[in-house]
Amino acid sequence: FDPRRVTSCVAAELPDSVPTVFEVVGGPAEAVRYSVLVTSQAGGQLIVEVAPNGAVLSGDPVSSDAPRGGGCPSRRAPPW
Repeated sequence: FDPRRVTSCVAAELPDSVPTVFEVVGGPAEAVRYSVLVTSQAGGQLIVEVAPNGAVLSGDPVSSDAPRGGGCPSRRAPPW
């Protein structure tokens, strides 16, 4: 896979945000989920799930009450 292709639509749709984390999660039967954590200029964050072709599938805001320093933002269950 090409990480630039997978993240290309996120950059195009959120040009004022900076990608800070790119995550690839594999599951049974060769299932793969791609997510990008982006931070806006105002400091807000989104977890953006993308398809292998880069299409944006969803965007979930990171809760401001998420634990700091090693805490994980809540996420939807994986599709498998």
